[in-house]
Parts: sequence; structure tokens; C-alpha cells
Amino acid sequence: TGDRWTAVLPPRKASAEPFVIRIEAGAEAINLEDVLTGELLLCAGQSNMDMAVSRMDTAEQELADADRLGGVLRLLDFTACNPGKRAMTATELAQLAEGRVYEGRWAVASRASASTFSGLGWSVARRVQRELGVPVGVVDVSVGGSPMMAWMSPTAIERAEPGFVLTGWRTSPRYPPFARERGGDHLRSAKAEAAIANHPFAPGSLLRQMPWAAGTRIRALLWYQGETDAGLLDARASAATLDALLDGFRTHFGPEAPPVCMVQLPRMNRPGWVEFREVQQKAADARDDVDLVPAIDTGDPADVHPRDKAPIAERMAAIVLARIQDSPLPVFSRVGKVRFEEDGRAMVEITGAELPATAAGGTAGSSVDVTAAGATTAWL
Repeated sequence: TGDRWTAVLPPRKASAEPFVIRIEAGAEAINLEDVLTGELLLCAGQSNMDMAVSRMDTAEQELADADRLGGVLRLLDFTACNPGKRAMTATELAQLAEGRVYEGRWAVASRASASTFSGLGWSVARRVQRELGVPVGVVDVSVGGSPMMAWMSPTAIERAEPGFVLTGWRTSPRYPPFARERGGDHLRSAKAEAAIANHPFAPGSLLRQMPWAAGTRIRALLWYQGETDAGLLDARASAATLDALLDGFRTHFGPEAPPVCMVQLPRMNRPGWVEFREVQQKAADARDDVDLVPAIDTGDPADVHPRDKAPIAERMAAIVLARIQDSPLPVFSRVGKVRFEEDGRAMVEITGAELPATAAGGTAGSSVDVTAAGATTAWL
């Protein structure tokens, strides 16, 4: 349609032997060189998925073998028009008005290309490639600060928030405050409706940028998002939005929709995070194609962008490998109920076992610092 077209290639075995795809149209021809066949992963969400390898506390270990992985790992880093706190320039607004939210191209894995790529995306791809011994391509479309609705279709949004006016997202109290305030900063001088509608925080804007994903054989969608939405609405509303988001992914990707590997919010004492973690748990429990990655033992209570991503990457990779190899999924410990005793102890239910612990203040349902004998601090 228009200037877009699709070609379906016959199946090929995974191979690190490069080949060329030649595209001809009349007298014109384009050669796509150095093409590999293997597994494909997609990273999406917000800033903790977008956070670069260089910012991880294990960056040196992750990058140690990057240069020699160029023959088997390929990276596509789609960078969105998202200028931080400043207003967008006229050029950036024109880019959005034309529908160009992202820019990016494939890169061969190297220390330079990997260091600025998604830390989780790179780390998971590295582990999957090492285990399977085949080429792995990983695409990152994550956008820092993006709310759930940016990744949803109008149909999914209407299901979650009946009557929501898509064009009113910058002023709606039903939209996450960070997204509407930061988006307002960016769009201060915007006049074109298309630029406003295509802003990466706008409802549906990011999902619209992925028509190529429908029908593509993606092995797993690595999803890390929730910081922007947690605490905005009550748990029921958050659950409705997350349910519509996950079901919408299935609709968008089509019959071969990839399983979603979803990171649960880590420890941080912020309003709504406890409830949002429970919403994430229930959404995953209700779906066979959504796997939850616990992160309660990671994170930094004072930093929304924790550097300890390696444990999360290990868990995500274990899930992805189990899905690809059709083997039993890993079972992770999960926090259940917390009961406070009169003597100040807290009984924490973890995968069915009660462990005595000392509670540093807090009441049932709040964020509680719990330290078991010989264990590290965890946030519930």
C-alpha cells in the first residue's frame, strides 16, 4: 500500500553464514548484505528497558565479549523523538507531524554499538545466543516515560477507559501526570494536530509505529513498563488498562503473537507500586502467554533507574529459552501475604513458606522493609 510493501521469504535454517537479499524493480536494484537467520527479540516499555548497557553495574562483564559477537548478534536501536525536559524544536515537531517518531538502523554487535543499546535487551540476547548457538537479532523500541496507553490501539483504550478522548491526553486527569506534563513541555509551540497525536507519550502513538511487527516471527516481547502509570488510578482501573494492553498486543501481532516477558516493578517506596505489582501478578496469572519476571529483590529505594539489571536479565533469558525450546518455564519465588505480629515481627509468605522477619515499620498493604535472618533487604 502506498510506498510500503511486504515480501514473505521461504523458511531458512538458523545460520551465521551471511547472505544477500536482492530487491529488483525495473532497472533499479537494492542489495541487503550481511543478512543472517536466527531468533528475533523485541524490547519495549519505558526508561528501565531503554537504559543502556553502559549504565549497568555489570557493564564491563556484559561488554567484555561484545566485539567478537558481531557475527551472531545484531542490534536495531529505534530512538524516539523524546528531548527530555526542553521544548521540541521546529524540526522535531515537523518530524512528528510527518509520522517519524523513531529513527534507527541495524548495527553489528560491537563494544561501541552494545554500550548504548538497551542493557536488558543486550543481556538477554547474549544469554539466548550463548545457549542456542544461533544468531539473535534484538530490536529496541522502548521510550523513556511512555505510558501504557501509548502502546495501545484506540479499541484497547476504549475498553480500558470508556469515553476517553484521545486528543485530550495533555489535560486529562485520567492520563498519567508525568506523561501529560512532560509531553506538554515538549509540545509548547506545537500547532499541527498530527505532531501532538504522534508524540511518543500520546495515546496509541507507539503502537502505530510498529505495523512491521504484525506477522513477524518474534520469539519474545521483553516488556518493562509501569513506573509512569503506577499510582495514577485505583487498582481496578490499572488492571483494566494492563489487561487491555496485553490483549491488544495479541491482536496487533496476529496469530503468531510472541509471548510477553513482563518485568514486575522492583523495590521502591513510591505510592501505588505495591498495588501495581499485584496488578501485574494477576494479569500474568490469568494468561498463558504472559510470564512475570519478579524484581522485588533488585532495585534502589532512592533511584527509579536501578543499575542492577543482571538478575532481571538472567530471569528473562531463562523464560525466553524455555519458550523457544518448549521446556518447563522457570518457577520464581513470589511474595504473598504479610502478617504483622504484636511483638513487631512480620510473617512473610513466600511461595508457600512462612519466614519470620523483622519489620521496619509500616502497616499491611504498604511498602515494608523486611529483613529475614541472614537475608538481604527486600521491598514488598
